[in-house]
Amino acid sequence: MSENTVKVRVPGRVWRTAWLGGMASWIDAGVLVSSGVAFTFYIEALGLTAWDIGALSALITAGLAVGALVGGPLGDRFGRKRVFSIDLLVLIVGLALLTFAPSVGFLYAGAVVTGLAMGADLPVSLALVAEETPEQFRGRMVGFSQILWGCGTIGVIVLSNVVTFSGMSLELGARIIFGHLLVIAAITWLLRQTLPESREWVASTASIPTQTTPGHAVQTGLRALKGFWPAVIALALFYAIGNIANNTGGQFSFFIITQVGGASPQVATLVLTGFIPLGLITGFIFIRFADTKYRIPVFVFGGILTVAGMWIAAASGLSLVPYIAGLFIGAFGSGLGGEALFKVWTQEKFPTRSRATAQGLGIFICRGAAAIVAVFTPALAAANATALYWGLGVLNLVSLLIGFFWVRRLRDVRMLRDQADEDAFGVTEAHATAPTTVA
Repeated sequence: MSENTVKVRVPGRVWRTAWLGGMASWIDAGVLVSSGVAFTFYIEALGLTAWDIGALSALITAGLAVGALVGGPLGDRFGRKRVFSIDLLVLIVGLALLTFAPSVGFLYAGAVVTGLAMGADLPVSLALVAEETPEQFRGRMVGFSQILWGCGTIGVIVLSNVVTFSGMSLELGARIIFGHLLVIAAITWLLRQTLPESREWVASTASIPTQTTPGHAVQTGLRALKGFWPAVIALALFYAIGNIANNTGGQFSFFIITQVGGASPQVATLVLTGFIPLGLITGFIFIRFADTKYRIPVFVFGGILTVAGMWIAAASGLSLVPYIAGLFIGAFGSGLGGEALFKVWTQEKFPTRSRATAQGLGIFICRGAAAIVAVFTPALAAANATALYWGLGVLNLVSLLIGFFWVRRLRDVRMLRDQADEDAFGVTEAHATAPTTVA
């Protein structure tokens, strides 16, 4: 990687693909944060309990995990565009259920459908962004999805402030919050129809018939990872262990601040508002260094901050000011690596034919673990929030160590091509895999 690469102008078509592909992260963040806020707003109107909130949040996360496990291989077999065109339509149905739910049962159905569709979209959309981007820009463009992830929280936080300070009913506020994501998903689906299929994917699969069942596609995708399982395991552990704290913060900060800390909804929404510039700032810092030699030092610095932030929150005993300071420090550190770096590493360390499958499997393991934890998080926070944050700090430390001592030392295949790509790209598999680099 050369620092000079960040000074080259990125073509407009690449930015357009990065925007529309990265909208998966926008919607992912919006749903994640919405679930923590809107489900809390639904408590009185629909009779939700703390266990309901935990279960609903877990269902979204578990659905996302399963959707990614299936969607990744389907994208590798049938194409990026075909899969994300269908899954966004399913997502629209799920968001409609959450928006117009007349009872708790509809929320449960909406949580499952929304999670499955979101999960299927993430790996194929990011694979398209990576494959339609010249190599010297890939880190920046894939990392740009994290800026969009930050943008996805903005609408939820702004609307939460409007609800709590305007005096409108919390139930109506919940429907507005989910409803704005429904509109965004519909617009994204329309605009994505103008995107071309990944040329890299077309070349790599030119000799492979696509007449197969989804189940066979998943099996084929997993078999294609032969020789890459150490990378799959390392990246999955790095992402899953580190993301538990992020998931807790995204889904349950509003609940913990109001229901455990005793603060008003107005105070909680103001706290969440402070995360708006933070997410954007860290996103821009990450893409500034994503394709340079400073990527790892920035990641390490951020990892240390994530650990410190959780432990400051733990030591605060939920005293509002130091607790919030800890959350901000942890969130800033997470934006310098974490999920953004997972996305970049998965594009660099797997070949075209198995790229979406590998990323989908990593997301499956990560979000599956987060879903299990989410079931118990509200009750655990209510019982002993201090212990919860001490534990989250330990998990962040483990993730940092895995990323630094294991993942970064894995072979970086980058432009690895299957034999079918040779004519289109002039690169043979034997030639492309020869170098071993440290990312």
